[in-house]
Amino acid sequence: MNDWNKSYEIGQKYEAMLPDYIDEGYDEYVKAPNKQFPDWDAKFRKGDCWTSYEVKADLSAHKTGNLFVEFRHTNKPSGISLTKSDYYMFFIVDGDKLIDVLQIPTEMIREKCDSGCYRVATCRNSGWNKSEGYLIPMNDFFPED
Repeated sequence: MNDWNKSYEIGQKYEAMLPDYIDEGYDEYVKAPNKQFPDWDAKFRKGDCWTSYEVKADLSAHKTGNLFVEFRHTNKPSGISLTKSDYYMFFIVDGDKLIDVLQIPTEMIREKCDSGCYRVATCRNSGWNKSEGYLIPMNDFFPED
């Protein structure tokens, strides 16, 4: 299995777990069709209100303390640049072990990305599969008192 397929498989695993981490009481759950819908990964309806989520499994954040927020993939806008989700749900993972789950409003992430305060990193899953993203410390979203 190549790196892209492995990353995709990991993402699918955590997208499937998302309903377990959303407040109960929603009336409807809709998962975006595989590989066909860049606006959000899943959405939930409670009454007349829909809330959408982008789901990310971050395999390095537990070591680095940073979340990788993708904005470009193979030189095309992606991730935070395109999503119409209300929230990002980051699953912080160490191997097969789930360390933490962070729900962050998409607008808060966009504000941080637009601030110019964060380093851009490149992530390669095989030679051609290049993603660029901001490295944002988790503590910047959840400052300690």
